[in-house]
Amino acid sequence: PNLRLDLIRKILAILEHNPYAQVFKSLGVVPNLDEYRISLNTDIKLDQRRYNAPTTSQVAAIWVEGSDPQKTFDRSVIMYGKGERPLYIRAYYGCYDPLSYPLFFPRGEIGWNRLMPYIGAADDTNQDLVDDTGLVDTVIAGESRGDRIGKRIVLPRTFPGGDRDMQRRFLDAMAIVQRWGKPDYFVTMTCNPYWEEITIELLPGQLPQDRPDLVARVYRAKQRSMMDLLIKGKHFGEVAAYVHVTEFQKRGLPHEHILLIMKAKSKLRTPDDYDRVISAEIPDKKKYPVLHDLVVKHMLHGPCGALKKSCPCMIDGQCRFHYPRDFCDATLQGKDSYPIYRRRDDGVRVRIRGADLDNRWVVPYNPFLLMTYNCHINVEACSSIKA
Repeated sequence: PNLRLDLIRKILAILEHNPYAQVFKSLGVVPNLDEYRISLNTDIKLDQRRYNAPTTSQVAAIWVEGSDPQKTFDRSVIMYGKGERPLYIRAYYGCYDPLSYPLFFPRGEIGWNRLMPYIGAADDTNQDLVDDTGLVDTVIAGESRGDRIGKRIVLPRTFPGGDRDMQRRFLDAMAIVQRWGKPDYFVTMTCNPYWEEITIELLPGQLPQDRPDLVARVYRAKQRSMMDLLIKGKHFGEVAAYVHVTEFQKRGLPHEHILLIMKAKSKLRTPDDYDRVISAEIPDKKKYPVLHDLVVKHMLHGPCGALKKSCPCMIDGQCRFHYPRDFCDATLQGKDSYPIYRRRDDGVRVRIRGADLDNRWVVPYNPFLLMTYNCHINVEACSSIKA
């Protein structure tokens, strides 16, 4: 991407008096730089941090090999122009913070370091105790047991995500299963960051990850719409009870896990019932072009396994989601948690992420939900309570 000159000028103005920036800027006019050594002071004294910004000579030194000055700094990291071994600035060095976050420390102010003395330290006889300030506070308070140190805070169940809230929700879910029986459907919905409702609201140059507020609001509207379709609209039939939870992936995309417990007349009982609502095959592109494109875009797993061993789903050389699945001419009642869905070897192949994938890689889906919400929606039928 093109650099914005106005931002570059602002950054240069901010770092104009930064001693580290001045040192490295001066290296641009040094001839035969590989013959020089650079020493960074890792033990800058506290008074410089408290009363004045450090100067260039206090944070770094440069000299030619063979004319090494004696004891330039008490502690330092020395970089050799011809060296190939990497050197690390440790987090407990005083220069770590200003080097890592120069815009937060524009004048090179010294960050925290392990040799920093405490303010208001006691006399020398109590110096060891002063270094362990938490211990001193505990002794003064008269505490003698470790489990009584500190202030105990108990979060009420009204605090979302707290221990008591999660325990309450777990017990509620177990009570629902005890009353209504095992779930019949397990639905997972993942946000599509490129929904039109999101992209049209982005400013020029913005990406969806730049607007987590917008992504969350649009996702919430879609999620509520789908819940209404499943519960009130009776898309799979009459629902006796349900539970669901919203989670956020590491990259910030929300997704939903939904369990549906159906009334007796709406339960799945035969393989034909499964095929009526769940598909695990790539649709015919000529008959269903839109659905075909959505399945290829949202509902193909991988590639992983032998096709890509570095895929994040791989654990000990195996896909943790058990892909690719086996071909199967007809849906079978599974012995374990889920049925074995129909995955015919019909010769259909699609090129995805550098690999040719077939029906063995399709994540089970409901065609209507997929076309309605244009995102990854995995629909599974729960064969047993283990699911």
